[in-house]
Amino acid sequence: MTSSSLRRSTRGKNTRFPRSSKPQITPAKTRTVTLLPETKAMKKLLSKDTKMLTVAQAEKIAAYLRIIALKNGKRKPKSKIGIAKKYRKRNGARDSSSETSSEDSEGTSSKDWSNIIKAQPDVTNKKEDKSVPGETYSIGNLRTKDSIRKDLKVVKWNEEENLIQCEIQARLAIQTDPELRGFYKRKIDPRIHNGEMKTMVRIHQILVEKKGTLDIVFNEALLKFIKNERYLPPKQRLLMIGNKSLDWQTNVKVFSDIPKENPANADIPNTMLYRYTNSLHVDKKKFKNLLDLGKTEVKCECCHSGSVVPCWANEKCPCYKQNVRLRGIQKIMNQMSHSRTNFSTFEPIYLRDNDSYFDTFGFACSESCGCKGRCTNNVTLLLEKDIYQLEVFRKNANIGFGIRTNTAIPRGTPILEFTGELVQGKVPVSDGDYVYSVFQEAENGEDLISATLMKEKKVNKKQVQELKEHLAEGKEWFINPKRIGNLARTCCHSCEPNLSLVRVFQKGFTPAHCRLILVTQEVVFPGVELTFDYGAKYIEEHLKNNCLCGRASCKSSPLYKMMDEANEKSLEMYQTLRYHYRYNDYKTKVLDPIEEKVAAGTSST
Repeated sequence: MTSSSLRRSTRGKNTRFPRSSKPQITPAKTRTVTLLPETKAMKKLLSKDTKMLTVAQAEKIAAYLRIIALKNGKRKPKSKIGIAKKYRKRNGARDSSSETSSEDSEGTSSKDWSNIIKAQPDVTNKKEDKSVPGETYSIGNLRTKDSIRKDLKVVKWNEEENLIQCEIQARLAIQTDPELRGFYKRKIDPRIHNGEMKTMVRIHQILVEKKGTLDIVFNEALLKFIKNERYLPPKQRLLMIGNKSLDWQTNVKVFSDIPKENPANADIPNTMLYRYTNSLHVDKKKFKNLLDLGKTEVKCECCHSGSVVPCWANEKCPCYKQNVRLRGIQKIMNQMSHSRTNFSTFEPIYLRDNDSYFDTFGFACSESCGCKGRCTNNVTLLLEKDIYQLEVFRKNANIGFGIRTNTAIPRGTPILEFTGELVQGKVPVSDGDYVYSVFQEAENGEDLISATLMKEKKVNKKQVQELKEHLAEGKEWFINPKRIGNLARTCCHSCEPNLSLVRVFQKGFTPAHCRLILVTQEVVFPGVELTFDYGAKYIEEHLKNNCLCGRASCKSSPLYKMMDEANEKSLEMYQTLRYHYRYNDYKTKVLDPIEEKVAAGTSST
């Protein structure tokens, strides 16, 4: 797995076993684990430092938390379709119920975080940043190795202080943004949710293409994999890019952590030499017919006196109506707490499994609408907000660059958009590792047409014909980020991915108006790398089955055979234990120190 080999042109095709032919294997009887009752003993065990847990204690915790998650999952969820949040009409003020702290589930109260935040370690370049605050560029300049090398510098790094400051900055970003405060709820719960547990198990079963029948053996080797999920940078790091600029249109910094690397001998790969863009690049001359929607453009005239327009659940909003129609073509394969995926601005995007890409679409309001996209029906709005602190890092030359988060990201969060050049038809072999499919021949064509167009009282025949042409046999559309792209091209593959791709339309239904969004499938805790599944064919053809993702379920792992044959109950226990270890680490390294800072600030006043 290298940074130069990121995609395959057939990634969008379902190369796994057909949905209708998935084997139905009756799980074998499994051994029972004696559960401690919910007593002081269990509470003490749950609060125990995970570093001190024995294998037997870890297994008891996994079994107990699985039962708790299953019991909580039996509660009937409230339907979100057709139910709008209540807003006060006067000046767009929110209900008092919506003003509750977004940090309640993190064990901290709402505070003025600007009073306790400290300056982060100086890891930025001293050169003046010529970019204009708030300005967005279409396409950046092409960087060269010489331009990158002259700005290289070695910086000191305090990982724990970095995570604390990034957490406070995330809370401050929500607190100070009028389009987020009172609307967006960032919740990280101490225990895994049933939906997350079931989804991650379902993803595992899809990737291994079967349902196992054997128990997972909880041992030191498995615990080692769980403990090592968070990446720990060295105390000295080589900063490669530290400033937002025309050439690098993001605040995300780039580090290289290869041992003994310095500005003089640092390897700057060709994969860093591309033009940066935060939006899909469409050749206006070549694809003029795609961009000119004319009367077929979908946009609303919704307006509101507040900072956020309530387009979601507004039956008069054409964008919301299209959103609901697209929801109707999602295929339900099993009964879960969230049967279909909703695409609203501030609610989590709960995907059913790793195959959601093939039948799950959203439709969002845009800048062409009366709401200007600042509404409750624009799932892409959070992508514009600088809430979650990410970084690009390289821990060894073989794996190349990846992306990790410095803040906890809730499940169902749209975190990155996959941008690049829109291309149609055959892709050069040299670009095949990068491109990702947007539209493919006959892919849900009739379903998409019927869901988006045929339910209108007056069918726009021109729009129907155009969509049929885009989905016609032999026409395939791709996004190619090799020469023009953004941060998402750096996301590495994993056999236990925490991200999935979905497609969201804006304005219309052409490939030029389709955005690929990376959404978190589970809570991603600080220090953990952001990854998604490239597909079995990529692993076989490009990596020769020599994956370096380092996860327990990876074919290169010594535990692969056990994980491959694991039954559903064991996988659920595995997921609950992973969450318990990661949350415990998050609480110890981030939440508790912040509480101490809050207490110290309160006592001093």
